[in-house]
Amino acid sequence: MENIPIWAQALILVALLLASAFFSMTETAMMAISRLRLRHMVRSGNRAARRTQALLAETDRLLGVVLLGNNLLNAAATALVTALTIHYVGDRDWMLISATLAIAFLILVFSEVAPKIIGATYPERIALPASWILKPLLWLATPPVWFVNLFAGSLLTLLRVKPRTGAEQPRLSHEELRTLVLEGGNFIAAKHRSILLNLFDLERLTVDDVMTPRARIEALDIGQEMDAIHRQLTTTYHNKLPVYEEDITRVAGILHIRKLLPLLAAGEPNRGVSFHTVSGSNLLPVASRCNWVPPSAVTSGSVAGQSDTRCRKNVAAKPCGLSVLAPVAPASPVPASTVTPFLAALT
Repeated sequence: MENIPIWAQALILVALLLASAFFSMTETAMMAISRLRLRHMVRSGNRAARRTQALLAETDRLLGVVLLGNNLLNAAATALVTALTIHYVGDRDWMLISATLAIAFLILVFSEVAPKIIGATYPERIALPASWILKPLLWLATPPVWFVNLFAGSLLTLLRVKPRTGAEQPRLSHEELRTLVLEGGNFIAAKHRSILLNLFDLERLTVDDVMTPRARIEALDIGQEMDAIHRQLTTTYHNKLPVYEEDITRVAGILHIRKLLPLLAAGEPNRGVSFHTVSGSNLLPVASRCNWVPPSAVTSGSVAGQSDTRCRKNVAAKPCGLSVLAPVAPASPVPASTVTPFLAALT
């Protein structure tokens, strides 16, 4: 110490504090960086992001290196200040206590609190460049880190704590995904954000929440006069119409107007359908079948069932104590005394 000038000793102390600050800042940045953002950067081919992800895959070794370096540097700074105090001032108790308080304050402010705040504020800017330094340090410090983790792992085993490996990526819940969509308002158009939020609610919605009442549905009665059928087919605004005979509580199927119009215009002898010969009896072969779904069914399940069966329309009944709305085709009917007909058009 006598051969080293005072300015060099002060410079060494500053270097120790700065190095300790680097480890503190890097530790916070590595733990605070967004894993989703990091995976996106890895898929984009970012080499620093790939290196950072590899470091985070070994969290125990990464924390071992960072904390080992941080604590060694803090201990070295404390020892240096103590040695300088004894050399220049003496070993009086009050001087040693004052020097200890001074170095504790310097470490707390310049090597712990301020660097950690910076790391938490700019995790991506700090973690990615720091990975270039931490990667070789992780290799160089393998023996001491292994020795430290040996005791740390034994302690965790006694406490029955199972550390999560890097391969076990945390999964986002529906609520967390919803929060991501809401917080991404500056990057997602309001219309698109509303669509995404409605998708999250799809699992909670039942058919009863979206079904259309019978009184508001336009349906085709194949038991009425031919002129009335012609008039409704040529003036309807809908592409698909439920087909029934006299009683809407007995749905025979769904008639696709788009498929029917060419037959009405040109006629088709094989099906016996033309504009002049159309009637209720020969409309039934053109109509497609519909599915029966209970009102309590989940909407997403009903839509998935449509995709599996290629049936684009569902019929539902809501219990009110009068009658039942069921397909004419063989199905499992519900007692007529327990339900009132409602139609649900789920396309």
